[in-house]
This record gives sequence, C-alpha cells and structure tokens, in this order.
Amino acid sequence: MNKNHTATIEIDLGSKELTETIWRALTPESDTRAKIRTENSTLTIRFETKTLATLRALTNSYLRGVIAAKNSVDAARASSI
Repeated sequence: MNKNHTATIEIDLGSKELTETIWRALTPESDTRAKIRTENSTLTIRFETKTLATLRALTNSYLRGVIAAKNSVDAARASSI
C-alpha cells in the first residue's frame, strides 16, 4: 500500500507585496513535493511526500525559509529608514 502524507500551511503575511516577495524567494527551492501559491496576503504551501520523516523535514525547511526571507525584508526596510 502506497500512502502519501500531506500538509498544508497557510500564512497571512499582512501584505500582498511581502507575500509575493517571499513567494519569489521560495519558488526556486520548490520541487514536486511542495506547491507554493499566493492569494492576496496569504502564502500557502502544500506538501505531499511518501514518508512522514520527509514531510517533517520539508515543512521545517520551508518554514525556516519563510522566516529567513521575512527577516531579510524587515532588515532591509529598517535600514532604509
């Protein structure tokens, strides 16, 4: 029996501009196991893997990527003030 594991994460980033910026940062990293899309200020990442361990690893990796991208944008904005 082939059982796939899935998870969907939706993050409201507060602005469409920030959401699209983070989407552009994450998209080159995405593969067939992760689908990334935006709708207004919400970033949605859907994962589908064959093992639970891979699902956990991908989820952690993408969440760290979102945090890193947001921190970079925040730092850039703060330095331009």
